[in-house]
Amino acid sequence: MIWYYYLNYKIYKYYKLKRDNTPVFYAFLVTVVLFYLNLFTLVAGVSFIWKDLKKLGTAFNVITVMCVLALLNYLILYKGKKYEDIFNEFEIDSLGYKDWDFSIKIYIIVSITLCLIALIIADRINQGKLTI
Repeated sequence: MIWYYYLNYKIYKYYKLKRDNTPVFYAFLVTVVLFYLNLFTLVAGVSFIWKDLKKLGTAFNVITVMCVLALLNYLILYKGKKYEDIFNEFEIDSLGYKDWDFSIKIYIIVSITLCLIALIIADRINQGKLTI
């Protein structure tokens, strides 16, 4: 859970350094989008193998899951400004968490890459160029 908080902190700090007016909003939004990408990639990967999963992917189900993830993200860290104390701890002990910076970058890159791979595979399947 601390790694999740640190992910939010690094995104917050990135937007704060860019002198953006709403770094907290962007930290919230980016982490939610990363969760969505991971969920999409997981569901897409499983649906390539288990064809019945596509029936579960209705627009209502997808939007419901997305809203629940966003709400959980908000309740865990941002409700009542819990993030202020947590982010201050990271700021004070920045050297203690310096090793996590690489894993944050790798997580973001891998999340985007795997999502793009899932989209390419889905496109190939829909064009009939790939069968699974």
